[in-house]
Amino acid sequence: MTKALVYFAKRNVAAAVMGAAKPIVMTSRTDTVENKMLSIAMALYISDR
Repeated sequence: MTKALVYFAKRNVAAAVMGAAKPIVMTSRTDTVENKMLSIAMALYISDR
């Protein structure tokens, strides 16, 4: 579903797994640099909470 949003809707996405000791960044090989950076930024943000 995420790849469909990126491909068809031309949207940026960020993904991370919460609930572990530290957030886990989820990226795809096909993600843009911007999407990868958004995932890292989101993981940093939720790790401070």
